[in-house]
Amino acid sequence: MTVDGNAAVGRRLLDILNERDWDAHVELIAEDCVWEDVPTGHRLHGPDELVDAAKSFVASFPDLRVEALRVVAEGDLVAIEWRGRGTHSGEPIELDGVTHEPNGRSFQRDGVGIAQIRNGKIVAYRDHFDRLRLAEQLGW
Repeated sequence: MTVDGNAAVGRRLLDILNERDWDAHVELIAEDCVWEDVPTGHRLHGPDELVDAAKSFVASFPDLRVEALRVVAEGDLVAIEWRGRGTHSGEPIELDGVTHEPNGRSFQRDGVGIAQIRNGKIVAYRDHFDRLRLAEQLGW
């Protein structure tokens, strides 16, 4: 796949999250993909775990929207600078063994994801963001 094609995969990742198109999400993620939440070191493996985690987050933040601020690609790597916003108005969410009830508070967080693309699919993703700022905004 070309560098431009890889960049398009990175953009598509955010689009399908915003569209809640879980089937497209599964198609975009390689079976052997490892997705790392860098602030916690937590890893998800394969499309099923990733989609389950995304569905859970969206259930807690039903208005979640993520936009690409910049996408830079080189070879099989794509850096996606993103901005996410949402309101905790849905389901309770469990993080680090603590359940947080919905409180109507909103967050905005910026981050950078580094995706490795092979044959049009994401095979690795490292998500970097300020988790403390997120917790502070939500009153956790």
